[in-house]
Amino acid sequence: MKYRGIDDDLSRGPLPTLEFQKHQIRVFAAFKINIYSPYFEHTLLYPNQPLAAPPGGALTPAEAAELVAYARRYHVAIVPEQEAFGHLHQVLKYDLYQDAAETPHGHVLAPGQPGTLPLIKDWFTQVAEEFPSPFLHIGADETFDLGVGCTRPQFWPRAMDRSTSSFSSGFTMNWPAAPPPALLGRHWRGRSAAVAGLPKDMIAVPWSYGNTKGFDKMLEPFAKAGIETWVSPGDSNWNEVFPVAERAFGNIQGFIRDGQRMGSTGALTTVWNDDGEGLFNLDWYGVLFWRGGSLAAGRKFDCGLSGRLWAALPRRRQRQDRRGRERVDRGS
Repeated sequence: MKYRGIDDDLSRGPLPTLEFQKHQIRVFAAFKINIYSPYFEHTLLYPNQPLAAPPGGALTPAEAAELVAYARRYHVAIVPEQEAFGHLHQVLKYDLYQDAAETPHGHVLAPGQPGTLPLIKDWFTQVAEEFPSPFLHIGADETFDLGVGCTRPQFWPRAMDRSTSSFSSGFTMNWPAAPPPALLGRHWRGRSAAVAGLPKDMIAVPWSYGNTKGFDKMLEPFAKAGIETWVSPGDSNWNEVFPVAERAFGNIQGFIRDGQRMGSTGALTTVWNDDGEGLFNLDWYGVLFWRGGSLAAGRKFDCGLSGRLWAALPRRRQRQDRRGRERVDRGS
């Protein structure tokens, strides 16, 4: 695959230091990972919208510039994922943003509200300026509250397909100049009516974190619509002391395998800190395991790295990892 990336959650766990992110970039480059996508809800400091960013707990414009320059030396593009639909409570809890919220102090931006597209445009204008890369990464994640608040009258009963399409189209149409091709959030599941209305220059990044097969149904709607896809498996590190290799390995291999067969041009493996306590040094196992299978179509995963890391694991994790490796060997 041409694009081999890691999406790292920097909003719900410890914010890594600049030096640690440089260390990540060096290791990524050594293993031919060429996309680093830090995930932001409120921890990227926007000078025009500074309220939500925690002091001392957000990446500043100066730090972003330093990180981009450093990554360029290692041929790694930094493509931040900024949430732009759901998962935005840390922004929307402030009264300042109530003209963009689906519900008061809720989690979801409301399409069609007066403050929504101007806020998104302001965010991504800064992202495009600070992180020059081939792409913008639009988070469109877990919009559970959509249609239950201020947009309910226009959204039900057939709202979801219309709203998602108009929301993404409105985003691309409200730029002063054409933006780079956009990665449409990881989180689109392929609702056919919504997919048909998406701009063709977007890249869809459907996700699945537990399955080991059956990914065609997630990719086919985009392929039929002529929309490029990346696949997004997961490291299974969320709500765990140590990532669950048994679950992660089969998911990573299976999704990348099916994505290659169906013409996906990239893979974006995700690391999530849902419990707020994730430490990235525990994630290297899955993060580096997957990269071998994404380098060339049909290439079998090299478990040599798995074996070397396995020997260093605690005994409980050895048992768990053995089951995961057996699943990989079966190709399931």
